Amino acid sequence: MNNKGFTLIEVLVVSAILFLVVGFLGYLSVKHFWIYNSQVSQLDIGNDARFSLDDIDNFVRSARRVSVSYDIYSTGPQTLVLQLPSIDSSNKIIENTYDYVVYYLSGQALVREIFPDAISDRESGIKTLTSYIDEDNFSFTYDNADYSLVKKITTLISIKKGQSGQQRSITLSSKSFLRNY
Repeated sequence: MNNKGFTLIEVLVVSAILFLVVGFLGYLSVKHFWIYNSQVSQLDIGNDARFSLDDIDNFVRSARRVSVSYDIYSTGPQTLVLQLPSIDSSNKIIENTYDYVVYYLSGQALVREIFPDAISDRESGIKTLTSYIDEDNFSFTYDNADYSLVKKITTLISIKKGQSGQQRSITLSSKSFLRNY
């Protein structure tokens, strides 16, 4: 007989080989996707921590001094109250007039709130810098027990974020110096 076609055994062998190749490629795709998401998550928390520290550092350098309190906020290990010179519309300092910037934790969120003086052109507002703070590893440390004499602030920030069954964390520290002391 001169039949043209494939036998059942040939079809089964080719199907099994094809199934193995497709399965292996699927496994590689899933693994690659998992690794990619893991790395993106690690970069995100690193960026959040660095952005938060840079924001704090920028306002500390502009501050006149660390204030003991403002409104309902009091400076302490997890709250920072800064007194900044008020500015006009040309970004020039208004003498003897001050704005306040407060950093504090609200749950796991690090929040910056700006309270400008009535004649200041600095914009008021609330901004959440990051939402994944590890409360046990977050603190402001001051170089002087008298907050009005503080010249250096050390900020410790730890961010933990769970995604896809993975817990990612990063801990960074920064020293900021008051320039306008």
